[in-house]
Amino acid sequence: MFNDLFEFGKQRSRREAVGFYLFYWLLGVVISSVGLFIGGGWGFQEGFAEDLWIGPYFFAMVFCLALAFLVLGKKNKLRNRRLVILALLSGVGAYVLGALVGLILVAKLTTAEAE
Repeated sequence: MFNDLFEFGKQRSRREAVGFYLFYWLLGVVISSVGLFIGGGWGFQEGFAEDLWIGPYFFAMVFCLALAFLVLGKKNKLRNRRLVILALLSGVGAYVLGALVGLILVAKLTTAEAE
């Protein structure tokens, strides 16, 4: 389930895609928490103010788009319009609803065959 998490060109089974999703969701939570701590957001008010200024799910969008296009690039699928649209939708989903939704589409991309 958690095998080869950093091998982005691998075609994953559904079970492996769930493991990929869980790992990268937890990694995103850790990175954003550390970023908030380093950025000086010590409490709810500071963190809330920062989120309103940047956008509540901006980090999630960038994180999901980076992972999605990394997966597509390693699989040589950047010319596949359907998969590129799915990758872009992962960014939109992450910006609107957070990484929980955006990473679902990224996990789906990991199940595509590599060329």
